[in-house]
Amino acid sequence: AAPASATPPTPALPAGQKLPDGVPARLRLTADTATLPDDGTEIRVTVAVLDAADKPIGNSVKGKVTITAGKGLFPTGQTFDFATRNGQDSIEFRSYDRGRVTLTASSEGLAPGMLEITGVATPGPEPKRGMK
Repeated sequence: AAPASATPPTPALPAGQKLPDGVPARLRLTADTATLPDDGTEIRVTVAVLDAADKPIGNSVKGKVTITAGKGLFPTGQTFDFATRNGQDSIEFRSYDRGRVTLTASSEGLAPGMLEITGVATPGPEPKRGMK
């Protein structure tokens, strides 16, 4: 799977503009950064609906994003049930660990989207990871 930086995020549309509907073929997952500090800093993860030509489309689909490798959390826990509006949905994601995290978006009948994010050490003193 490609790292987060290899896939450009789906651009935000001006207010009131809608993507055209099409025939959904696959999902794409992107993040606003390819690295994730291990101090619980949140990043935004976006799932987008694409057609067979890999163009974003405005269709509404439901599905799930799961953590398939590594450690991290959505505000909803280990999974995120999404329902796209105008072809997209997004959520915050965080981790307190270093290393690779793989997320997978799935929806019945569509090719899944995958995203790898790398957890990195936070500059400065070690983050507190609980009570001693």
